[in-house]
Amino acid sequence: MFLLFEREESMPLNNQYKTKVKNLITELEKDLYEREECVRLVLLACFAGKAIFLYGPPGTAKSMIARKVSLAFASKDDKTTPFFSALMHRFSTPEDIFGPIDIGALKENKLIRNIEGYLPTAHFAFLDEILEKLARHLKHLTHHHQRKVV
Repeated sequence: MFLLFEREESMPLNNQYKTKVKNLITELEKDLYEREECVRLVLLACFAGKAIFLYGPPGTAKSMIARKVSLAFASKDDKTTPFFSALMHRFSTPEDIFGPIDIGALKENKLIRNIEGYLPTAHFAFLDEILEKLARHLKHLTHHHQRKVV
């Protein structure tokens, strides 16, 4: 669907990247109405290696944009990239985001989380309704983000 940086020998390198990014933006903006600025800002955040906070009412394509952008960075071989999505609610726990604790290891006095498929292994994450649970999880999210950046 999206191939980000496949080099064409006939064009100078700068023009190749410029053309690829323009094509990528065009592809990402398909099926989205009045979300061009949001798509470009999300893509810019990805290129800069930064997180982005999308705020808006339900049904404004926030999760769709996150999924589409994650597909743009998918591996050429398997067309997937680790993407984590969670709907936050009043009963959400750190285990819903960071993975469950391994009970077998806990019996041996080891605190180990099964993180496969959860936020710690994701390249892209989308936490929906985060304002509902922000205060409770902010400490955990801040710690994880600082650990991953360093």
